[in-house]
Amino acid sequence: AHLTLATQRPVQLITEAPTGAAPQPDVIRLRTGVTHDGEVVACEMQVISNAGAHTHNQLNLQTAAVNALTLYNAPYSRFLCDLVYTNTLPAYLKRSGQQLTYAIEAHMEGIAAKLGLNVIEFKRRNWIKEDDISVVVAANSPQPLATNGLDLCVQTGMEELGWPAKRGKPRHVDGQPHRKRGIGMALSSTAPQPGSMSVATVQLNEDGLFTIQCGDVGDNTALAQLAAEALGVSVRDIRIGAPIDTDVTPFDGGTPYTIAGAVVDACTQLRQYIVNYVAANLFGGTSPADVKLSGRAVTHTDGRSETLDVVGWHSLYQPQRTQLTATASFASEAAPAFAAHFAEVIVDTYTGQITVERLLTAVDSGRVINPMLAAEQTEALMLAALCDAVGSGGFHANEVPEMEVVFVQTDEPSGIFRVKAVGAVPADGIAPAVLSAIHDATGMLLTSLPVTPERLWRALQPATS
Repeated sequence: AHLTLATQRPVQLITEAPTGAAPQPDVIRLRTGVTHDGEVVACEMQVISNAGAHTHNQLNLQTAAVNALTLYNAPYSRFLCDLVYTNTLPAYLKRSGQQLTYAIEAHMEGIAAKLGLNVIEFKRRNWIKEDDISVVVAANSPQPLATNGLDLCVQTGMEELGWPAKRGKPRHVDGQPHRKRGIGMALSSTAPQPGSMSVATVQLNEDGLFTIQCGDVGDNTALAQLAAEALGVSVRDIRIGAPIDTDVTPFDGGTPYTIAGAVVDACTQLRQYIVNYVAANLFGGTSPADVKLSGRAVTHTDGRSETLDVVGWHSLYQPQRTQLTATASFASEAAPAFAAHFAEVIVDTYTGQITVERLLTAVDSGRVINPMLAAEQTEALMLAALCDAVGSGGFHANEVPEMEVVFVQTDEPSGIFRVKAVGAVPADGIAPAVLSAIHDATGMLLTSLPVTPERLWRALQPATS
């Protein structure tokens, strides 16, 4: 801005990541046992992970592997991993979920092709179902899967894109037979990291408003909505405290999902504390069962009522002074979110150029609290994942494909207000969906990322020469 004002001319700011800061690639090997009729009975995943000069990715990699292997839930599953220290700059964000999901989805796509099976029916037969217990986490979390909207996610995507009329049908751009069209599909799942835990504190102020202190998640609107629902007040009555020194904010070692859980639990406790306080100190020792908090007032069944600003002031300045506050912690539950990803592409077989025309992601994330924010997050993750998939540093506005997000809502009993953690599930399946579409267009199944034009062109040479 200063340069623009000083020069009275447009100024372009160009930033570059330092060499080596890109996510280091992992080497992933899969061995899968499949019956002749297409039942997956065993799966082994071996990963050699480039950890850079130091590693902080053990838990992320383990969680990504659990998510990938749980998706098809083979009765006999094994995960082996070596973290290798290398003299390179570690990535700020290691995208293990995308890499492992790409590997297993490419693997399943190849198996279906080898067996001559419909790829969706093959995956449908084998993906984890409701009431199944995840084989890879059964020792620590033996609860059966309560909800899984994958079937509806896949059906929605197929209908929206006209899958039956396109998949497996040779198609090309009119007048340009070398520019072939393809459509693809991939699945992904993600659950909160095991052991994730967050703490939140909420208090009633003298002005009758509530202040929440918690780890910074950057999603204050959704947190305010959850808090307002738990307290029985308006979103306008909620303030999210500004993030300050981590030495004095409540502990946070979790995710936005666990922060939200801690906020809801703290608000639920505080709501009861307020009712108890008013019953004892403002309504003459009446039973709390006759008192309720709703809106900006605490009311008695006999018609008496006190506003929250009076309650807040009374608690701080009358003889029985007390800060009406509550603190709660929340640890993650193993309630995975699921998604089905669809892609339509045009592949130029002369040059290897890949044009992604359309992306659709159908997400099962339980009940969606704020559909607009959830859709924005999902679209952003889809675009970022597409950049990783095709080796692009970014897209100009006119290069961004048509993107669509559909939420398939399920009622997850273990979730906060029946929600699930969306997490990175919208990103993890984009690359394998593009791979699947390229496979449909060209018959070529690539197993390495990114899918650059040069890499695809070289792969196509034996088939076109």
